[in-house]
Amino acid sequence: MIVSVIGVGYLGAVHAAAMAEPGHDVIGLDVDSGRVAAMQTGRAPFHEPGFEEILRRGLAAARLCFTTDDAEIAHADVHFLGLGTPQRADGFGADLRSLEAAVPSLTAVLPARGGAPTLVVGKSTVPVVGPEGNGRVLAQGVPLCRYRHRGTPCAMT
Repeated sequence: MIVSVIGVGYLGAVHAAAMAEPGHDVIGLDVDSGRVAAMQTGRAPFHEPGFEEILRRGLAAARLCFTTDDAEIAHADVHFLGLGTPQRADGFGADLRSLEAAVPSLTAVLPARGGAPTLVVGKSTVPVVGPEGNGRVLAQGVPLCRYRHRGTPCAMT
């Protein structure tokens, strides 16, 4: 299975490396070219015990790569949205700008699958907005999107 993880900050990078560990082909996508370059060479831009070892194993096995090019995720079977949704500066809700910016990029590459089913999973932290907010953003940007929230574990074992 080919998996993309959109947004490879702390949450997305760990998730991408963990998904490569059992053998999935994983492409991590991010707009931060410095972060992508560091992880592509096996260096984590943050501290997480054991993460660099898992990162390096995935890279060495050619099951994990990182990019800034949206086109490289076009053939993924599953897209995980690992984008930050911090609280807004006014304190009334989540800042969805990263999520809202990513959806058009994802929508643009979906036709490459020729109508094949594609699963989009909201992995973002959404403590304030709730799952309905992510569903609204996805349904507005992805044709024929049906959204159903299911929690996903954040811990790596």
